[in-house]
Amino acid sequence: MAIGDAIGTRWRSSLKADLEMWPGPPAEHDVRQHSACAYRRPREDTKRSRNAARPGRAIGNSASRGFTLLEILVAFTVMAVLLTALLQVFSSGLRAARLGEQYTHAVVLAQSKMASLEVEEDGLTLGEHAGSFDANYAWRSEVTPYPTDAYPQLEELGVPVYPVTATVEVSWQAGGRQRSVSLKTLRLVPLP
Repeated sequence: MAIGDAIGTRWRSSLKADLEMWPGPPAEHDVRQHSACAYRRPREDTKRSRNAARPGRAIGNSASRGFTLLEILVAFTVMAVLLTALLQVFSSGLRAARLGEQYTHAVVLAQSKMASLEVEEDGLTLGEHAGSFDANYAWRSEVTPYPTDAYPQLEELGVPVYPVTATVEVSWQAGGRQRSVSLKTLRLVPLP
């Protein structure tokens, strides 16, 4: 208890010294105006000064302030435009990927048909042929003599071959349009 009494006494003496140093209210004013409450600002002035420090804030209850209807409509409009553009980019990308896949499949089919024409019993015979791989892809082949003046030289050398141009075209329907891939090669075939 002695320590507590000593601290309380020291605190009281410090407080008394502080009060003695305070000069008090000026003589020409009423003492009631200089109470501790007189130095506080009114509540409305405090709100104004706090809101003045933050531009764009309205006077009033700042916690209940939200977005206006116009701000929400503008935000939704911007979001709708951006989402529409984004969906168009994605859909065009998917369309291009699907078309690329179809072209790749058509090239593989054309290479397969070109190889099968070369290994048939008759080999590459002059003329046109057509058919279909399935319900989607159709093919057409054409074998024509290569226009050159090299025939006599080949015969004089005793080489029993002549050059032909073989063309294979694969076609299919995609997106309402007729699409096609064509492969062309130059081959030497035996003389008939």
